[in-house]
Amino acid sequence: MLTDLPVCHPYAHYSGREPMKRQIRLDEDVLIAAVNTQHRDVIIKMIRNDSPELHIIKVLASDPMRSDPLNLSVPVLEILEYDEEYSFVVMPRWGDTDPIIKTGFDCLETAFKFVEDVLKALMFLHNNLIAHRDLKLGNILLNYQYGPEIHDLRPFLSTKRARFVLCDFGLSVMFSPDIPLSPRICPAEESERGSAQYHPIDDVGYDQIAYDPFSYDVASLGGVLCELVGYMTPLVPPLAPFLDRLVTPDITTRYSAAQALEAFLELKNNMDLAFLSSTVPPSPPPQNNLYVFSRWQDHDRWAGLPADFVQKHAAMYELVRPKKWKFP
Repeated sequence: MLTDLPVCHPYAHYSGREPMKRQIRLDEDVLIAAVNTQHRDVIIKMIRNDSPELHIIKVLASDPMRSDPLNLSVPVLEILEYDEEYSFVVMPRWGDTDPIIKTGFDCLETAFKFVEDVLKALMFLHNNLIAHRDLKLGNILLNYQYGPEIHDLRPFLSTKRARFVLCDFGLSVMFSPDIPLSPRICPAEESERGSAQYHPIDDVGYDQIAYDPFSYDVASLGGVLCELVGYMTPLVPPLAPFLDRLVTPDITTRYSAAQALEAFLELKNNMDLAFLSSTVPPSPPPQNNLYVFSRWQDHDRWAGLPADFVQKHAAMYELVRPKKWKFP
């Protein structure tokens, strides 16, 4: 339900950032808070009708995709065609997951729920030939509405109702199934679009003219996971080589999204249910500002692990570690 009056929500946004002081101009890439006829808070985004973003959103919202349990993209409630040039996409007003970077998770089970959901979401996109190309913490939503006064999501995460989804397909690309597997590449200059903090900088050299957006997605999401669960490796040592296979600069040994999900589920299934209820240590304080490039590399996920375990995975460790990490 839209009116001509200014929107008077207590906070006209969905993230943990400060509320906007004035009404914003309706334009592309702007999210507007509103209330629908069922009195539910929604977000409305205006998107060009001829854009790849709207095409991808329509594909993900179509039957039978919308009912697929692996389709963990933000639900689309309605697509309203405004005119020949623009449409309004209506979505539930869920919150982003930025607060988790400050508080961490309450236990291994909820942390693993996060990892499993985002890997399933990425695998589903890739299986349908969609590369996201802007994976970051701010583009992962949680089915929970909150505002600036809520800084800790752990009480909600402990209810086991949490559902994590991917959003924002403004930089995404969808390939035709008629295109053979090997040429599914994008121009190298497009790798610099979006948020840089999780970009795998080794994927695109100065002399390259193209890059693999699917492998790029895996490394970008790997950076997010290193940041959120990398410090848990003393509790779960197999997480270290798992995360390494996501972010390794050697694309030939990097997991695909499907391989990553399979490996993670195997890791999880080898754990006792009681162990999954273990309380995880507090998230370490950030060494850099939240949006500084490569912040996820600050923490040495191999530090303190048994020497024989590290030696077993020495080849991967040497390949992935930043220079500031020391070999045990």
